Order: sequence, then structure tokens, then C-alpha cells
Amino acid sequence: TEAGMATATFTTTNTNFTKATRIITRTFEIKAKYITFGGEIADIPAVTYTGAAITPTPTVTDSVLGNRVLTEGRDFTYSYANNVNAGTATVTITGKGSYKMTLSKTFTIKRASLTGATITLNSRNYDGRAAAPTFKSGMTANKAVLKSTDIEIEADANANAGSRTAKVRAKSANFTGSTSARYTINKAASNFLVKQTKLTVTGTDKGTITLQNRKSAVSKITFSPKTSAIASYSIENNTVTVKGKKAGKFTLVVTDPETANYKASKPKSILITVSKPTKPAIQNPVTSSRAVTAKWRRVANATGYYVQIATNTGFTKGVKNKVITKNTTITNKFTGLKKGTTYYVRVYSYVGSYTAANRSAVSATRRITCK
Repeated sequence: TEAGMATATFTTTNTNFTKATRIITRTFEIKAKYITFGGEIADIPAVTYTGAAITPTPTVTDSVLGNRVLTEGRDFTYSYANNVNAGTATVTITGKGSYKMTLSKTFTIKRASLTGATITLNSRNYDGRAAAPTFKSGMTANKAVLKSTDIEIEADANANAGSRTAKVRAKSANFTGSTSARYTINKAASNFLVKQTKLTVTGTDKGTITLQNRKSAVSKITFSPKTSAIASYSIENNTVTVKGKKAGKFTLVVTDPETANYKASKPKSILITVSKPTKPAIQNPVTSSRAVTAKWRRVANATGYYVQIATNTGFTKGVKNKVITKNTTITNKFTGLKKGTTYYVRVYSYVGSYTAANRSAVSATRRITCK
């Protein structure tokens, strides 16, 4: 029954003669039927792009033989062309066995719709720009894996940190439609910077610390400790001003707090040292009746002065002390002294209090005989 050469055998018997039988053999050709002569491929419904080859099994019939359904593999084989991307694909039937020639049928691969697809976008860090986020790899629409060239992403106009919505539109020929997707703009890490790690001020002098890349308002910059007995501090613009109150050391910690778009900075530590004030420059004292007046030059970085008079250079005999609380006062008169006695005068400056820990080095000693 298949196309090709066939053999027929005929046996005849003559009844007039006993055992007179004749066998006749003939060879003939069964020609293959052209599938285009009565062959037909059923319409193939449109299918949607998936990113993979679309390979529907074609239904092929022979209308000459009463629409007999042909068998794939025995009667025909088939192949596809242009059957991955959206557009028009072609299936080609090649006859086999009793069927020869070829037959083709086209079908449509529709674009996959983004509408309703779940798109996950990558979060990004705040940078002040309304820049579009990137999409997370492995996202699909109708099982088709999306590539960056398949879509375009329109960022939310709000560029501040927080949850945002982007518009995602089809861009390539394999997709159509649009959808929206949420993404997060994370707060950026602070790049707040304080280059100084140490600051020394002398007495009541002032020193400054420069803050760089500050994100918060000046009023929100935090200090630890909030106050100190060693020094006072204040901030204006990007400058912290430190003023000594008493001799000593402490660590000032400065932090730029969290803002709407930036994380809090890491604490920045500065070792503050307030050293003793400058040694006074003593001048020659003057004497009057049973009195001696000590004199010295003003020390700008001192709180006040500690003045001594004694009858010996070791300042252990006939000692009188005077604490002066204003640094603008630069003389002191000692009275009730002994006429004709030699006296010695010296002076310290101090910061905060006149205790030894806060006093400067002692001035030179001046000698005078009381009138």
C-alpha cells in the first residue's frame, strides 16, 4: 500500500486437466501521492510569545481520501521557521512514504502583555536624582523572561528616600502594554566628616572645629557630652567653636543625625585639651608707706590672677595671697607691711579657678624694700 514497487501473484487452474495449475507474477509501481494535491493543514490558533520556540503540532488531512488525518512520522515530517519572536511563524510539512512534496502554513505569535505582570524593581540609594531603578533579573510576562532591552522604566518624580512607583512600558517587539511597579529609594549613607581628631586651646582662648558634608540643620547636630566643665562649645554654619573654661581634657563626640534622605553619621570624636593660661609678664612693683603694689601685663586667655608677696624667695615667710577674678585687673596693692623690710612679689594667671591645676607657670620674681 506504500508508494514504491509492488508484486502481484495470480494462480490459474485448468479444470480440464488434472493438476494443471499456472502461477503468474507481475511487478507494478505504486506512485506516491503529492500532498499538495488534496493535502491540507488545519489553521493554527494564534499563540502568545513566551521567549521559547512555539511548536504546535499541525493537523494534516488528505481531502481526496475523505479528509483522512495523516500520521506524523509515517506520512509527513514538519519544521518551523520564525517561531520564537512575536510576528508571523511558518510550519512546513514534508511528505513521507506515500506522500511527497511540501506544504506550508503560517500562524501568529502575539506580543506578551505587561498588563498584570508582576515586575520587581531593585531598590537604589538616594542620590538626589529621579533616576529610574533597574529591574530584578528573572522577571517574566507570560513566562517570557524580560531583558533590559524589552522594557523602559520611568522613575517616580519624587526623588526622595521612601517607597516609590515607577511606570514600566513595553519597548521591544515581543511585548506590549504597561504596568506599574514599586521600588524603594534607600536613605544614603552619611559622608559627614570631621578631619580634626584633636584640638588644644590655651586658657580661655577659642578654637574651632570644621564640619564637612553636614546633612542636618545646624540645630540638630548633637554633642556628647552636652555640656562640659572643661570648655563650652557652640555651632554656627559648619564651624564648632570651643572655648576653655578650666584646664583639663575631655572627648567631644559630634554626630550628624538622620535626615529624610540620609542615615545618621557615625560619631566623630575630638580630644579637647584646655591647657593652663599664658604666664604673666610681671613688672617692677612700687612701694608707698607700708605698702607694695604689684604690677603685670594682662593675659588675654586667663580668667584671673593669683598674686603673692613674701619676705623670702621661697614664699614661705610673711606670705600674703590675693585672688583677682577679672583678667583686666593688672595691679594689686598689699598693705600693712613692715617698713624697711625686703619683699618679693610674683603672680600666676589661672583659668576657671586659682587652684594649682589651673594656674599658669609662675612669673619672674621681683624684689622691693617697703617704705
